[in-house]
Amino acid sequence: MSRTRGPSLTLAIVLALVGPDSAWSQVPTSAQEDTTPQAALDPLDGARRLMKAGDFDGAAFRAIAMLDARPGDGAALFVLGMARFRATRYEEALRAFAAAKQSQNPPSKGSLFFNEAATYYALERYVDAEQAFVMAAKFAPELSTLALLNAGQAAFDAQTIPRAKQHLAEVQQAPDRDAFKEDVEELQQDIDEAATLELKIHIDAALDGGSRATREGKTHEAIALYQKALAEAEARGATAVDRAELEFALGLIYYRQRNFEVARFHLNRAALLSEDDPDFHYQAAMANYRLDRADEARIHLDRALNLKIDPETAALAQTYRAALGWGLSAQNTGLVLQAQAGSGYDSNVLLMGGLRSDVVNAEYGDKESFFFTTSAEAVYTHKWRDAFSLQGSYALDQIAYSNPDADDFSLQVHNASLLSETVTGAFHAGLGLSGEYQIAGIETFAPFLSVFSLMPSIGLEEGHFTSTWLELRMARKNALDPDFDLYEGTRRDLRLTQRFRYRSARANVSLRSRRENIGTRELDLGAVRQNLTGIYTVPYSYHSNAATISGTTTPWGQLRLSVELSFERIAYQGDNVLRVSGPFGRSTEMRLRRKDNRFATAVSFAYPVGDYVDLGLRYDYVHNGSTVEFAFDDKNFEKHTVGLELSIDY
Repeated sequence: MSRTRGPSLTLAIVLALVGPDSAWSQVPTSAQEDTTPQAALDPLDGARRLMKAGDFDGAAFRAIAMLDARPGDGAALFVLGMARFRATRYEEALRAFAAAKQSQNPPSKGSLFFNEAATYYALERYVDAEQAFVMAAKFAPELSTLALLNAGQAAFDAQTIPRAKQHLAEVQQAPDRDAFKEDVEELQQDIDEAATLELKIHIDAALDGGSRATREGKTHEAIALYQKALAEAEARGATAVDRAELEFALGLIYYRQRNFEVARFHLNRAALLSEDDPDFHYQAAMANYRLDRADEARIHLDRALNLKIDPETAALAQTYRAALGWGLSAQNTGLVLQAQAGSGYDSNVLLMGGLRSDVVNAEYGDKESFFFTTSAEAVYTHKWRDAFSLQGSYALDQIAYSNPDADDFSLQVHNASLLSETVTGAFHAGLGLSGEYQIAGIETFAPFLSVFSLMPSIGLEEGHFTSTWLELRMARKNALDPDFDLYEGTRRDLRLTQRFRYRSARANVSLRSRRENIGTRELDLGAVRQNLTGIYTVPYSYHSNAATISGTTTPWGQLRLSVELSFERIAYQGDNVLRVSGPFGRSTEMRLRRKDNRFATAVSFAYPVGDYVDLGLRYDYVHNGSTVEFAFDDKNFEKHTVGLELSIDY
């Protein structure tokens, strides 16, 4: 930490120890030989010339000879002390200087203290050296600046940094300070480095003590320790990195106490002071995220990811970063695997959702049945910042009815899709393509339909809490078997969605308009009921309007609750017509326009089991009320489904 002997101190020794100084001649500030007549008469002049020539023992012999002639002579003792010093016999030099102080004719106090101080310094008695240099400055004004500079060096080597600073400050105010500019700058640098190191040790001790107190549950003690250390670090000009460590430790305690506002203050400062530390940016992002400060959280998460944070934390950062976006940019980058298995009861067999056609059901009378469902999906998402996202997916869905008479309504669906989205400011523009292949029946396993869809969309971010989306889906259905031609046609969906979020809660409110243009079926009732004769015409084209409300939140720890409610009003584009032939060639016709009111709800719970796996339980309920309620064709039904869900996020 210290220099054994600084350049300025060495200069002081040369000046003081070589210069003549006695009761007969007072020239303490010059290292040059004096050629005045007084110097020629000086009895110790020979001793000084020998010392200058490097013959220190010879100089000491001359001084001792003088002392034999003049016992206790101050000048001879002083020269003896200088000779012993130059010969590195420091203890003997100190004894000579001490004797010189007690002599009847002592040398000037300034020179005596100066040289005594140099000897103390050579013995590494830095405290004594500092005190002697201070005395030299007091009694020898012409040596004051040099003496104080060396006093500062001695104090520095004694590790009394405040006193070293004090002496250096006095030197910097001296009129002749420029003569020692390089030495002053070097001492200043040493003092600054030592002060920094001392403060660093103090800060590290505070961090260790605070960490220990935190582990022991003494959070108030840890906070007080960090706050005191931080105040001292700021007052003493600690490095930005050291202050950042204290800010981070303090912010982390408040974060764990869920005092996110105070935590955010300290964690933001830590990230600002140490801009290249990814952990500081990640934790600052978390505090801002908890307070719904989306812009700041996004900046810190991006910074943490760019700085190559550790893989586990990077995965969490990407998850939270995605949650701050909308649309595809809100999806996690990487691969997600999902699977579901469930069972349920259908009071009147009906295929729902995006499967076969949600208006196709058994016109053969009631076919209640239990069913089993399975599904699997793989989704891969890649993002280029927030500007562009691409998502590819493959899904397999299957529903199998236990009633053999309902086998035609069991269905297997394969779907592959590709979605893209670009973001410009607050606007999102998306385009998707999908292809679907449907197979009907478990026993027959016959190709049913292929469906190709085009899905453009636009979105507007009003802010962090809300966004609005308009999505269009245009689908073309093609029969894979001539028997299924009546299901060919087109479907068009137009959906307007308002999305909301607050912290961990998410909610969507959407309105959907659908128009389905497919065929009409004519059924010979005698073919299915022996006691019936006639033709029953059933149109499948319809127009519907639906409203849906859905939401997700985490009410208890990591348990995620999702709820969805929807209501749909379906109006068919033609009448269900029944023509029955009677006696005498007479026939009866009955017309009824079918209108359905459909209510659906779903509730699911999911809980993480490990870092990448979520396990969930889901319940779905559908109720359909219809104006068509014939003995041979009842469109009313209820459907219950209970299933387990598994999600793996890579």
